[in-house]
Amino acid sequence: MNSGTAPANNNPYVILAALALDETGENALREAAVLADKRPGSELHLVHVVREEAPAASATELVGLEKRLAHAPAEIQRYVEKVWAEVPRKVVAHIRAGHPSRSILQAAVDVNADIVVVGTHRRGGLKKLMLGSIAQEVLEHAHCPVLIALPKDYSGKTPSD
Repeated sequence: MNSGTAPANNNPYVILAALALDETGENALREAAVLADKRPGSELHLVHVVREEAPAASATELVGLEKRLAHAPAEIQRYVEKVWAEVPRKVVAHIRAGHPSRSILQAAVDVNADIVVVGTHRRGGLKKLMLGSIAQEVLEHAHCPVLIALPKDYSGKTPSD
């Protein structure tokens, strides 16, 4: 029986956190770090996707994409350092260009992820229809467990008697 601290086959427990450069990415990174801390010997991978605004047919779009890709490592490092001050851990960062959910799912395959951690804006209605939901797409198409990371906030809620 597995004690819950390491996989039975002695392979590392591979956690992939999708890092958007906003509060949702910070939530995903923080939860992934907590998971990694609870699983000794785990591997923590981050994937940041630089979204292609349009098919990379024009020189202008290629230059813009190249600039966003060039700035991504420093942005990722800033987020990691912020969370790592709380939970230090080794991390492997992956930067992809393309559609976010497809790129996250492909990264999960590439690293043989045991779990994918994504954040969400909790959009609903028309906003979700117009902007889509990366977390929803990852959840629907993943081939491993998916954790949707939200900040803990019970303000305004009353505990049961």
